[in-house]
Amino acid sequence: MVKEKKEKKKQKKLTRGEKRSVWTFFTLLFPSLLLCLTITFPRSIEISLIAVLLFFYQAVLLKNFIEKYYEDM
Repeated sequence: MVKEKKEKKKQKKLTRGEKRSVWTFFTLLFPSLLLCLTITFPRSIEISLIAVLLFFYQAVLLKNFIEKYYEDM
């Protein structure tokens, strides 16, 4: 009985849309997570510089995402 359930789970494949949504979620969430983590460190010029660079990196990712999203429509 357990083997049957495992086989059913293995048979389900992700669609292209599901794969794209997971990748998009990861690429947009990861820089945000890093920005949040920089807040926990003591303030220094290096940490502030990393936070600013991450912000610009995320801005470029969002710009590319929006362009691709409206291009597909």
